Amino acid sequence: MLIGVQAWMLINGIAGFTTENVLLSLGRILRGNYGVALPAVLSILVRSLVIVVLAWLCWWFMTRNGETRARWIETRLQKRSAFWIYCTAASLILIVAQFSFFVLQYLWLSYVGPQQYGQSSVYLSYSQIITHLAQFIVMIVLILALARKQLVEKRA
Repeated sequence: MLIGVQAWMLINGIAGFTTENVLLSLGRILRGNYGVALPAVLSILVRSLVIVVLAWLCWWFMTRNGETRARWIETRLQKRSAFWIYCTAASLILIVAQFSFFVLQYLWLSYVGPQQYGQSSVYLSYSQIITHLAQFIVMIVLILALARKQLVEKRA
């Protein structure tokens, strides 16, 4: 369960990052007389596509030889020194990734200007409203389906 929550946070982060970069890359094209509709729809489509693809990849990765991977990871983490090395390495990777995200945001801001950057943030907010609502509904349906499956298996 904890791995699923962390994977979901990773998926949402990558989806938001990808959507924002696509919007900023296409900002000059979308600056025409399209209004809010085209950029908002484009950001919803990009974000939804990235979420679906990454969720499928995570599911595929976890279900394909999951026990073998779990045993491999478990044997690596049994040693106390290896555990601390992996924790430190993961922390450093996350710090570097966060720093590079801020650097990239600064570069986009200086490249496209504050007005276009702010406009893409508004479009990204629109897409988040709709995609988060859709994610909420999908999660409720999945939880109910899994709960029903568990209840059916216990009766049999």
